[in-house]
Amino acid sequence: MKNYQFSLKKYSALAILLLCAVIFGCKKYYDPPAVFEKQEIVSVKKRKVLLIGIDGATGEDMKKIMPPVISSILPNSKYSWQSRSDAPVSDAGTWKNIMTGIATIHKIQDSTFIVPEGASEHDAVVEYPSFIERLQATPKMRYSVAISPWKTLVDRLLLYADEPIAVNNDAAAADTAVKKIGISKADLVVVNFNQVNQAGLKYGYSADVPEYKTAVTQVDTYIGKLLEALKARKTYNNEEWLVVITSNHGGYNKGFTSQTERERNSFNIYYNPAFKKVEIDNVPLTDGFLFPASKAATDAKATLAAANSSIYEIGASGDKTIQFKAFVKSSSSSNGQNFVLLSKSNASYGTVNGWNFMVQVNADGTRKFRVTMGYNTSSFFFIYAPANFDLNKWYALTLKIYTNAGKRMAVLYVDGVAGDAVDISGRTIGSGANDLFLGNLSITTTAAVASGSFAVNDIAFYNKALTDSEISDFTCSSSVPLANTNLIGYWPCKQVDGDKMLNQAPTALGKDLTIAGKGGLWNSFERKVCNATAPSGNTIMAVSNSDIASQIIYWFGVNVDDAWKLNGKSWLKLYEVEFYK
Repeated sequence: MKNYQFSLKKYSALAILLLCAVIFGCKKYYDPPAVFEKQEIVSVKKRKVLLIGIDGATGEDMKKIMPPVISSILPNSKYSWQSRSDAPVSDAGTWKNIMTGIATIHKIQDSTFIVPEGASEHDAVVEYPSFIERLQATPKMRYSVAISPWKTLVDRLLLYADEPIAVNNDAAAADTAVKKIGISKADLVVVNFNQVNQAGLKYGYSADVPEYKTAVTQVDTYIGKLLEALKARKTYNNEEWLVVITSNHGGYNKGFTSQTERERNSFNIYYNPAFKKVEIDNVPLTDGFLFPASKAATDAKATLAAANSSIYEIGASGDKTIQFKAFVKSSSSSNGQNFVLLSKSNASYGTVNGWNFMVQVNADGTRKFRVTMGYNTSSFFFIYAPANFDLNKWYALTLKIYTNAGKRMAVLYVDGVAGDAVDISGRTIGSGANDLFLGNLSITTTAAVASGSFAVNDIAFYNKALTDSEISDFTCSSSVPLANTNLIGYWPCKQVDGDKMLNQAPTALGKDLTIAGKGGLWNSFERKVCNATAPSGNTIMAVSNSDIASQIIYWFGVNVDDAWKLNGKSWLKLYEVEFYK
């Protein structure tokens, strides 16, 4: 009886120990359901992935530096130096995009990786699991390793790997990765390097900065060691490795959070020995300052004081041209809910003295650009665009003042197409007393004047009437010719210095637009593409860091479920004929 009782106690204790091991040995994170999908790819060789992330490596600068190891794999790569990170740009947010395939809506925007107040971190993880978690729910990936010198990245995002490893620096990351690549069971290895980003923050993000270039070439040697480690695997000949090399974002000067094109400029390389070379030119971006949908006096605006902007009046005589590009993001569709984009006047209606470019909302809810001109305390008139426009598209607006048969005429062009000309002879447009004003004009005499959210760039003034050909060329240009001696003002709205949009016209340096107020932000927008193929002959495709998760999931032979709502696309399948076996 004593022996029997001892046995019960022994087995009870053993059961308790086993139960504790189960409870405390399991991760308390995303618990994906079992997936039994029909595989897209059947391959004799085992598919594996090496993902290398280089923080802060601007694609444009990587192309200029062209480090030797990266250069050596391009003949067997699909790659783009013009890929982009998703806005808003932050170290944590961009890595979240890479690992989840979800852009922006994950709400991670700073280096804490903490979801802002209003949504719990647990909910965010469950809703937007990383591709590591997706693959762990399938039989296609059994063992993963993730390595980074950024401990917070490891602890908060890469922790779902079977081996999440935080190290002291990039050299340690490379050494550790070489060892882990040598493990036969490794299916996925993620390696993060951050010394390029550190060099950019301290010295500047540019291939012309020696410290930045040195950091890039140093990381390139680490990549060489990782590729050698892959080929040294005993099972390498029975495997198909996809090597993905990317940056989470670029940089400008000594920062990367203003959302400009260079700051969003990353690069993506997908390498496999069976690949044929394909260089991808991304759909071009252009920067702009996005003004809020409001006309309150405290809202964002950019101004040049009247004392420095009198040369931008239309005045009583002489030929002139005013042009810029406009992107209207939002607007009321109610009749008469009009608003101002760019102006040099004291009001948008009533006692107008000067000029302003406006958005007019028509009775049927459509929208048209127009220019309002006032020439005394009570008289004003409109100059209309030739056609309506759509939201969320760039348009090139040009107001030309010219002389014809002794009359002074004004005509508004949109994308090189002219509207009806209006005779403005004998009228003095503007008094010189008003600021040059970019943003929703808060001074108005009618409550019907509403507001909208919009961005502009490439604002240019000439003291001559441009030809129709020059106006047409402006539509698809990315800048204006600074050598034009008639250029008297040019704000690209891309070159900034603190709170100033810099005037790049050689004869008007220092006449900068000063940004003030609340609610505006820098952003990048897709620019109008006027030809179907890139001038280089390369493939044109929108490439972003959100694509990476989809590509890796595809490479492992797993279907991307529509319910995951990934922003990225698995475009590698377009080239299956090269590597499908």
